[in-house]
Amino acid sequence: MLTTPSMVKCPLIDLMHKLDASRPVTLVHGQTRYWNDYLSDLLDVICINRYYGWYIDMGVPPEQIESDLYYDISMWREKFKKPIMITEYGAENIPGVLAEPSLAFSTQYQQEVFQGNHRALDRLRKEGKITGEMPWVFADFMTYMSTTRVGGNHKGLFTRDRQPKEVAYMMKIRYDALHAELDG
Repeated sequence: MLTTPSMVKCPLIDLMHKLDASRPVTLVHGQTRYWNDYLSDLLDVICINRYYGWYIDMGVPPEQIESDLYYDISMWREKFKKPIMITEYGAENIPGVLAEPSLAFSTQYQQEVFQGNHRALDRLRKEGKITGEMPWVFADFMTYMSTTRVGGNHKGLFTRDRQPKEVAYMMKIRYDALHAELDG
């Protein structure tokens, strides 16, 4: 039998609303797409993790990242008409890895991925399609050993010993400008 969104009921979401109607209920979508989601119509805020240029289409130029993220989030907003937060985005950078043209794990590539995301996020915010954004993650950290994790997760704005990467300076400029624009 085919399941449709109108057939889905979630007792946990119903219970959360019943226990405290003043608190928004949300969950974070990873690989779920707007066209195959069956819970967002029950939520108050939709949170989405997207890694265009990293886990999705690694190596594409920033313009493609911008286009893909903008389209993706616009479709979520059109379908569900609810507040949306981007709760993870980014790319890994191993400190000291430099490459021109940029390559995965290089400082330049991490910056390009953020630039593409920021252009899309700015457009989405100005059009009222997103409520907020958060890059993943504050600082690099150790993870389990694997062929995709050389010495941990390196998507941080800071290194494991809390030294700023170039992208941390980009984020400071971005958030200072957003603060001036939104609270000015």
